[in-house]
Amino acid sequence: MTIYIVKRIFQAIIVILFVTCITFILMNLIPGGPFLSEKAPNAEVIKNLESKYGLDKPTVVQLKNYLVDLSHGDMGISYKIQKNRNVTDIISETFPISLRVGAIALLWSAVAGIALGCVSAYYKDRRTDKIVNFITSLGTAVPSFVFATVLLIIFCVKIKLLPSVGLYSASSYILPCFALGFFPMCYIARLERASMADELFKDYIKTAKAKGLKESRIIFKHALKNAIIPVLSYLGPLAAGILTGGIAVESIFNIPGLGKYFILSITARDYPLIMGTTIFFAAFIVLMTLITDIICAVIDPRINFAKGSKKAA
Repeated sequence: MTIYIVKRIFQAIIVILFVTCITFILMNLIPGGPFLSEKAPNAEVIKNLESKYGLDKPTVVQLKNYLVDLSHGDMGISYKIQKNRNVTDIISETFPISLRVGAIALLWSAVAGIALGCVSAYYKDRRTDKIVNFITSLGTAVPSFVFATVLLIIFCVKIKLLPSVGLYSASSYILPCFALGFFPMCYIARLERASMADELFKDYIKTAKAKGLKESRIIFKHALKNAIIPVLSYLGPLAAGILTGGIAVESIFNIPGLGKYFILSITARDYPLIMGTTIFFAAFIVLMTLITDIICAVIDPRINFAKGSKKAA
């Protein structure tokens, strides 16, 4: 396991380095710049600003300087969103906000999705299964920003039951957390249903039924342990996406989290903030994927660390 973890960490560094280089190059290839706008100062002032931040140098030189600074933990300073403030400070301030919302969304979506998947598999092809399938199909088809907008109109504009923006009270967490977790919940439910339905027809389940074990014990103690492996594999990148901020959801509910600042950095062409949030997001995905892979292998010892597959029984 130690060798596997060391290899994955090395791969993670390569992936993050690759993402950093590609993002930096593509960002500089797009015409325009952070200081070119309708309200921009004259050409001389723009030239001085570009010289101050090193944007007048060739892209290769800029990339080399950025990688050197990054190796020392320096992601640069924001050009426009929070002018002259360190990007690391902005991320450390906004990430906890996204983390709180994302953790609640991840928790309820995972629990509800696994439970619905198990119920749907147990009542396969019956009315309960059809109802669950309809809800989950609808949830995976509707984009999160559309669902969030509908919730906002119903519960904030029409009924006026819940707060519409910010996170000023416990009730203000309800809509963004529900909107952020609804798609993952539906996807997890469908994934768990397919996996559980497959497990329920295997020989060890038939043996357990022949021994007279209760249905609940068979499902939640025996079948669930194997059926949850695909869900756990999906939870890695899902957790990274949710915990670093739902971009659309944070924008709709005006939550000052990492996702919202990522959007603002792109629209403002704030290069250091774009790079910082992208690198942080990539690193978080790699980390969460590694953690879930290790958890899966601990749950199911048949998983081969070296090859990422199950050993022959």
